[in-house]
Amino acid sequence: MKLLIIGGTRFVGRALVEDALAHGHEVTLFYRGKSNPDIFPDAEHLHGDRDSEMHKLDGRKWDACIDTCGYIPRHVRQAVGRLADAVEQYTFISTISVYADPVPAGSDEDAPLKTLEDEESEEVTGDTYGGLKVLCDRDILVPGDPNRPVQFIDTRDLGAWIVRMVEANNTGAYNAVGPAAPLTWGAWMDAIVRITGSDARLTWVDDAFMVQHESDNLPFYIPETHNGIFALSQARAAADGLTHRPVDTVIADAAAWSHARPADAPRRAGIARERERELLTAWQTRS
Repeated sequence: MKLLIIGGTRFVGRALVEDALAHGHEVTLFYRGKSNPDIFPDAEHLHGDRDSEMHKLDGRKWDACIDTCGYIPRHVRQAVGRLADAVEQYTFISTISVYADPVPAGSDEDAPLKTLEDEESEEVTGDTYGGLKVLCDRDILVPGDPNRPVQFIDTRDLGAWIVRMVEANNTGAYNAVGPAAPLTWGAWMDAIVRITGSDARLTWVDDAFMVQHESDNLPFYIPETHNGIFALSQARAAADGLTHRPVDTVIADAAAWSHARPADAPRRAGIARERERELLTAWQTRS
């Protein structure tokens, strides 16, 4: 495999590079060049600051990226966005310091996580280290059941089909929905994680909790009682020429569009980061 390692010259990064080279993988190291720059002569060395010089990786492709030195959420977001089309998999090295104190013996990966009063802080200290790591690799709240159906359509597919219909003078009522094959929420979310190279962990939250916390305004989310709206027949539209680009393509293009938007661009959908954190904490600590 072709591996991009962000960091990789000390601590766990150094160990994993040694193992990767021993197993015949082609390794590229991206780091500042300040720690052990003379090790790993068999690896490619690219020197740069991850905060301001990620552009040095542009135009390249790797099978996977391993991020060993992400301590500030903004740096991780920049790396994931920059490498969205350059790697197939993005692995982020976190820490057990992400768990909220005190950590009960026997806790698993669903244990409550630390929070920070100031989520915009970028000062890494003994007090903020764990909380910042949480923001780097935080959970993603997903409402409902992963086995429920979901439907959507790319506006480009819809627009092109409408033009074709008008050109052919075809009229009538149609369910213009996609994708071409049935899709579940779980498969869709897994594809998003895979295509975007995210290391996010999906936390599925049930309807009763969403209703209890009056948080039913998430994109695409509808209670199970209205589930049929995401399971409509598209047979008539398909018979009259409606086609769909692959789900992976839709996700990749949407992610590229999102990453290209200014950081301060207004959002029309979704909930605030603070509200998502509140819901995740409430879910993880429920009795």
